Amino acid sequence: MARIDDLYRDPNAGAYEREELRIGPPLDYVGEKLRHAVEYAHQAYQAIRNVDPGGLSSSDRQALLSRTYGSFRSSLTAFLALYNMLGLLTEPKKVDALLDLEADALDEWLDRIVQEGSVTG
Repeated sequence: MARIDDLYRDPNAGAYEREELRIGPPLDYVGEKLRHAVEYAHQAYQAIRNVDPGGLSSSDRQALLSRTYGSFRSSLTAFLALYNMLGLLTEPKKVDALLDLEADALDEWLDRIVQEGSVTG
């Protein structure tokens, strides 16, 4: 039988955590660029979803929404991982809920991640 402590391990252990020494751009700078990627992907998704598709077929529009959704999710995952807040994505529909936010509300949410998270661990 497994020990009780083995059932409650750190969710970021193993592949998601490693001590490293690095030389390069400051991690705050990297976080700023990732934040912009999240914001731009959010804007693009909103524009595609909310604007008249014009000459796009329904299947082309769905494909574009799918790619933009993937871009938003990947950017968001990297941003949260950098700030050691990856656990926020465990909620099943979190990405969908964030995509439904207005730009100002998303900015507030991202501000809280920067304030409460840490790029240094």
